[in-house]
Amino acid sequence: GHKNLFAVGDISCDVNGSVEFLEKTTTIDNPFFSWNPMTNKSTDEITSEGVAVMGVDILPTELSVESSKHFGDALLPLLKKMIVNRHHNDSDYQHLPAELSNSCIAQNGLLTPNFEYIRALMERTA
Repeated sequence: GHKNLFAVGDISCDVNGSVEFLEKTTTIDNPFFSWNPMTNKSTDEITSEGVAVMGVDILPTELSVESSKHFGDALLPLLKKMIVNRHHNDSDYQHLPAELSNSCIAQNGLLTPNFEYIRALMERTA
């Protein structure tokens, strides 16, 4: 017959918890095992008869490592542009590349135009 469910990822990694057939944790190197609903048995091999099940208990820490690497890779070229740009007036953020100048929140103690809305938020809470 036609199988609708192909894979399940339990991000809480609650063994025998909300996903009853998550019977063990998995690893980053081997993130899935197969569970066959007809036999209620699992195997470390991914099979066409089973549902692929992921229960990596350290997944949240892996995501932050991956995110940090991605952020660093994206930031490095911008930092190089910022260093090259130092010959301009240091107090003028508008000479920076758009990715950096658009993200500058304050200059010389004042909010930049993109972030003037923060003043209204601060006044509301005062």
